[in-house]
Amino acid sequence: MATCRHEFRLGDQSLTGIPIPPEPPLGTSWKVCQKWADEVVGGNHPSHTQRVQWPCAKCGKIFYEHCGLDVLAKHGRISPNPTTKIQT
Repeated sequence: MATCRHEFRLGDQSLTGIPIPPEPPLGTSWKVCQKWADEVVGGNHPSHTQRVQWPCAKCGKIFYEHCGLDVLAKHGRISPNPTTKIQT
């Protein structure tokens, strides 16, 4: 079985909509605010690490990353043919 050389169409990228946990209210201690920032932005919270989803235009596999550039750097390239159809 051949593996897919992933290609992505620019119009297929979308946000996942994973909600960001609410920020601590004003007046909260610095430690609590720092902990929130470390967990959300510096940690592995899905709202930060899986902000975008982008399906491969050839095989349909969906990749989740912080941004589209991360998807391209790790998994493939922009499709030279914008009309590439996902194979089923």
